[in-house]
Amino acid sequence: MKELNYTEKDLEKANIAFSNAFSTILRQQPALLMFLSHTDLKPVDNELVTIRVNTQSSIMNGVLEYNPLWINSIKNNTVLAYILGMEGLRIALNHVTTRLCNPIESLKISSDLIVSEDKYLLDDTKKEVVDVIDSIPHIIDYEEELKSMFNFNKSEDFYLEKLQSMFSDLFKSLKQNPPLKGQNGEEGEGEEGQGEGGGQGQTGQDTGQDTGQDTGQDTGQDTGQDEVSQGEGGGNSFKQDSKEEKSKQKTDKEIIEEYFNSSAENSKTATEKWGENEMFEEAVKETAKRVATDSSTWGNLSANIIEQILLAHTPKFDPRKILRKFRQSVKTNTTFDTRLKMNRRKGFDYPGKRKKSISRVLFAIDSSGSMSDEQVKVGINMLKNFLKHSEISYCFWDGECSDISNLSKNDKSVDLIGRGYTNPQCVIDKINAERHKFDGIVFFTDAQFTWEEPAVWGKRIFCISIDEEPPEWVRHKMTYEQVKQIVDV
Repeated sequence: MKELNYTEKDLEKANIAFSNAFSTILRQQPALLMFLSHTDLKPVDNELVTIRVNTQSSIMNGVLEYNPLWINSIKNNTVLAYILGMEGLRIALNHVTTRLCNPIESLKISSDLIVSEDKYLLDDTKKEVVDVIDSIPHIIDYEEELKSMFNFNKSEDFYLEKLQSMFSDLFKSLKQNPPLKGQNGEEGEGEEGQGEGGGQGQTGQDTGQDTGQDTGQDTGQDTGQDEVSQGEGGGNSFKQDSKEEKSKQKTDKEIIEEYFNSSAENSKTATEKWGENEMFEEAVKETAKRVATDSSTWGNLSANIIEQILLAHTPKFDPRKILRKFRQSVKTNTTFDTRLKMNRRKGFDYPGKRKKSISRVLFAIDSSGSMSDEQVKVGINMLKNFLKHSEISYCFWDGECSDISNLSKNDKSVDLIGRGYTNPQCVIDKINAERHKFDGIVFFTDAQFTWEEPAVWGKRIFCISIDEEPPEWVRHKMTYEQVKQIVDV
């Protein structure tokens, strides 16, 4: 990694550029500035960095890391405002708090395509800005390939996890990052015509044009001149660089291509500071709630982006989490003697102690007439898969509770008995009368009953319902269809 040699003047100029860009965002997209407010600006001494969000440096606030020299090379401040707006969208959509998935290139380009979906994020009529914005990658450039390979449907598949999975498979099939198609449907010039990013076909096209036009033109203009450039930020003048450095200056189009570069190296640099951060994500979620109730903060954001932001902060149902939570609540720690461990006080003359977590679970199967053999089989398979370290017993109940039997891991099925009316309290009464020791009860039922929360047992009941919603006091519950999603039947 090559270190940068930036000065205090470079930082001052970058701060002015940020100030003006933030002002532009505030006028047009105040919601994005609210999401950006969860980060603090910090220059980094790494030439590979353009601008990126770091969610791993602290618990609450993130850091917006930037390369001061790269920021100062942006000629039109509106371009910087666009880039900052896209970083604000990454924060709002929880991209920066996602779990990193390989290949990183597919994660980076998926995030880029989502945040750049609305190209005209900011309203600007300057031709030089419009030209730069038109060079930004767009999902349209890949839609044909994605449709042919994965039957891509934008209305259903345009979110980070799904898109990342598709691009991962697409990259594998092509053995390289596919070239990005131009706005007019023309592909890049192949590997040699592509930029270092591998996924940016336009880089190859622009290099040929810029080398012959911009660079040569600048060189001719610069000869014998020593101009003074005015910072985008507002009036401060800085001496122009030497002729040699001026010839190396990049156009804003090249700057934006560096930002979207999806090569392995650039993708790793851009995303390496992303990662799960519950406190940061919770703070962003609260901001999303605030702006959702005030439509004036959305500015010119499209309805589609607003919907994506709100969906990003809608809790996703995960059946496994419910099962893990229940399993944790019924776990009992038991201590055993073992000769495999030395007694900490008396050496090997006495057995040591070993802790083991076990749980005793009763699987109470509703046999009131509406439960099929297949449904019962699914429930038993679930117990075997997710309560592997539990001692499982089972019983049948309708108006009365059958005998309680131990369930062997080798049992393929159980024989249903009963088929009468429904009274779940009879299971609790059976346990109390016979003084059984259970840590939790799983009721597998159609839930066609009313039931007051039983004393002691209320927090240790898990309900798998077939048709109706179980009583409101039940804390651990899933539907039969949700169970089938995670159980092999």
